[in-house]
Amino acid sequence: TVKYLERQHPSALAQTVAANVRAECARQGWSATDLSRELHMARAAVGKRWRGEQQWQLEDLERVSRLLGVTPAFLCAARDSNPEPAS
Repeated sequence: TVKYLERQHPSALAQTVAANVRAECARQGWSATDLSRELHMARAAVGKRWRGEQQWQLEDLERVSRLLGVTPAFLCAARDSNPEPAS
């Protein structure tokens, strides 16, 4: 039942990581297909993680961070969705 609940209600961390991976990929011009190819993972598996439906495994998150040139902590950190403009 735990796995069922995880699929129905992804954790906040899974959603945060997914949003950060998508944002960083977009910033660098990568698609989910590009990421799946570089990770040697099935497109469907990356897609579930991309959408936050499934959590990234730590080893895969480390590989993603290396590919994107960021730290795993950067991908896990919550971001303010409406940041204040810099003065």
